[in-house]
Amino acid sequence: MVMPALSDFPHPWDITTYVLRVTQFGVMPPLNGGVAFVGDSLTDSMRWNEMFPNIRSRNFGISGDTTVGLKARINQVVIAKPAKVILLIGTNDVEFSRYSVTEIVANIDDCIATLQKGVPGVKIVVEGLLPRQPQYDEKVRTVNTLIKAAAEKRGLPYVDLYSHFVVNGRLDPSLTPDDIHISGQGYLIWRDLIRPYIENN
Repeated sequence: MVMPALSDFPHPWDITTYVLRVTQFGVMPPLNGGVAFVGDSLTDSMRWNEMFPNIRSRNFGISGDTTVGLKARINQVVIAKPAKVILLIGTNDVEFSRYSVTEIVANIDDCIATLQKGVPGVKIVVEGLLPRQPQYDEKVRTVNTLIKAAAEKRGLPYVDLYSHFVVNGRLDPSLTPDDIHISGQGYLIWRDLIRPYIENN
């Protein structure tokens, strides 16, 4: 198993979570189609197979993950051979990463390149970051601008989550318990934003 540097984990307990989840992914059979949901705790926290019960899927989210962590484990998604990938990563980088915004987005782009090379014909949907606390708003918006440009350069769809969840430069208080994660109602909004990309060929 390839591990990021310990300094790339937001919290010490994220190391254990990362190891557990990566070893679990490592023993799962390939999807050979279906949808891979890829990301951090925002992805990990939802039972996507219940949100989309008629779609075969696997949740590759890991709580506390960063773009560096995803880059280290992206080959597990390649080995699964999904038909579609729904990708959201980077919010932990905004708060904890020692990397610049351009380096954060370069990591995301590297993950996309690995997926495209390893799974020819895979359909990748790139999502922008959700808003966070006000002190991170400018950085979130900058990262989103760069993510969108990277997606468009590769001809990939970009889903703007930010504008559907922001209120006065922060994550809508009615949709979050902690200014980072989202409630069930928030996931319904998210589901409806990505539904066309999941249910249509």
